[in-house]
Amino acid sequence: MVRPVRRLAIGQPCFCLLCALLPRDSSQRGMNGQLVYRSLRQLSAWALDGFYSDVHVSGHENVPATGPVVLQVLSCRLLMFANPVLRAVMASSGSIPVQRIPNSIGAAGTPGAPPDTRLALLRETFRALDAGEVVGVFPEGTSYTAPQIAQVKEGAAWVALEYARWQLQHAAAGAQGKSKKLTLVPVGIVYSDKTRFKSRVFVRFGEPIELEQYTRRHLASADPRVEVQSLTSEIEARLFRLTVNTTTWDHFFAGSIARDIASDEIDTADSDTFIRDSQSYLNQLAARNDTEMVESLVKYYTLLHYTAISHGTLATLYREDDYPTRYQGLVVFVRQLAWSIAHPLSIAFLPVGLVHLPAYIAGTLAGKYLANPKEPETIAERKAVCAGLAFFATSASIGMKAYTFLSEAITSAVQRGTLRSLSDQSTTASALTYIGRAQIAPSFCKVLGMATAVVCTTWILFRWHRALVPWNYKQLQRTSAAWTIFTATWLPASAALTSAQLASVRRPPLPAPNPFIKRRGGTSAAAERAPAARDSGSRGLPSARLLTQRRPCDASLGAYGSRRVPSDSIHPTHRSVEFDRGRADRGEPPSTWVP
Repeated sequence: MVRPVRRLAIGQPCFCLLCALLPRDSSQRGMNGQLVYRSLRQLSAWALDGFYSDVHVSGHENVPATGPVVLQVLSCRLLMFANPVLRAVMASSGSIPVQRIPNSIGAAGTPGAPPDTRLALLRETFRALDAGEVVGVFPEGTSYTAPQIAQVKEGAAWVALEYARWQLQHAAAGAQGKSKKLTLVPVGIVYSDKTRFKSRVFVRFGEPIELEQYTRRHLASADPRVEVQSLTSEIEARLFRLTVNTTTWDHFFAGSIARDIASDEIDTADSDTFIRDSQSYLNQLAARNDTEMVESLVKYYTLLHYTAISHGTLATLYREDDYPTRYQGLVVFVRQLAWSIAHPLSIAFLPVGLVHLPAYIAGTLAGKYLANPKEPETIAERKAVCAGLAFFATSASIGMKAYTFLSEAITSAVQRGTLRSLSDQSTTASALTYIGRAQIAPSFCKVLGMATAVVCTTWILFRWHRALVPWNYKQLQRTSAAWTIFTATWLPASAALTSAQLASVRRPPLPAPNPFIKRRGGTSAAAERAPAARDSGSRGLPSARLLTQRRPCDASLGAYGSRRVPSDSIHPTHRSVEFDRGRADRGEPPSTWVP
């Protein structure tokens, strides 16, 4: 059984991950009877299974099976408690509302005690912890997309340290029960592509933070805020080690595409390997400070973005030194199309694919029209929710149709006497008729039978789709890429992007700045904005440059050597790792850290 999570803020998709992936505990205390929580947990698991191809989790052993636990998770969304209906749903699911204000870099907190606005929150949180529950805290304070962790607020530290004071006060007041040791566990969440269907998610539960020394100094200090800041710094350092971080978007884009080019195991790597290798390339780019290499990689990344093609898909269709003629492009496209259509997995997928067609359309339209394109964290949410609703509506309709058909067929068969050969006709006929045609409580039986048919139909279609969609979706991507490259070979020279036009799409559009984020080093929001982006309707035009742009990227990455680079996940401004092909070829250990 899953350990219930009481969270401090509304998070998406992080709460889905916590609900679906947290280690199970047979005790089921606290929120055992909360139907909304259990329902949300199941819906979260279905949403994750449906939208992402793989959710890889590591570090389960760091979460104790019993006792109070605080999880610091990245990241959260703005609260939904203003709406009375949503407030009731969130409260029933175990959510605890918080109050926040936009950050001010020069703002100073009140020394000596947590602000008054947090007192009610802390009391509610302490009651949950005292009951041995799991509390999820989102220390960033808001949801955003950035190349690194932008901020870690002090809420988790206040909860952890003030809980010890609260325990002492209750013990002095004669409260019953034994003092329970609090466990503080950092949790990192990394996406291979946050908004893309069938991308991967990596969740890492870090080692618990030892609180004894922090608690002792906090209780003895005249200004508890000092120790709160110290613990917050430790939480921030732990979260950096569990995630992928770099200082600029250009380095983030360059590191991402460098990892894709150099690694053959992007689709199968576990969370530790994926995050370690991703951070290695980011560290290396920062250490080398090779502007030309970064620009080349970012340009290639941008072309892939605007043509909606991944490097892995392109590499599958064309070798590194290929630049197809019109005939070669046609051959590749026809061959890929024939393979995608005639393969047995494609044939087996066709019926369930047609059933999911409304869900595909709903998810696509939701991501395009209901989500802000500059807020990537909302795109996956809108896609998953709308596609899920569309799929359930379709499967429910099919289930009801199936129930009606079977019910009428069985009734007709009984009436015609086709079941006379059975040894006990009256019993069999009564059992079959009971599904919805019995004289005793016919309405109830019909509703029960129809609900059973809907549930069974939905479960079968969901499992059928889940088993076959990864292979078929990959073939669809390859077919689409082959068509894009083929059509690009037929474009006239005048349709190709000039150098000046290519400069206007130097990098993908960046997410909108978040007013609740305290920017490191006083970086302005305007400085991080992307240049004017070309409309996605003309995304086919850059495709002719894809293969030519891939060549200098491959050449530049020759200096990176081996495909698998051992590295810790660290803040990129702290230290970097050096490595080269020669050391690996000579059997020497990995290069040492360079300050």
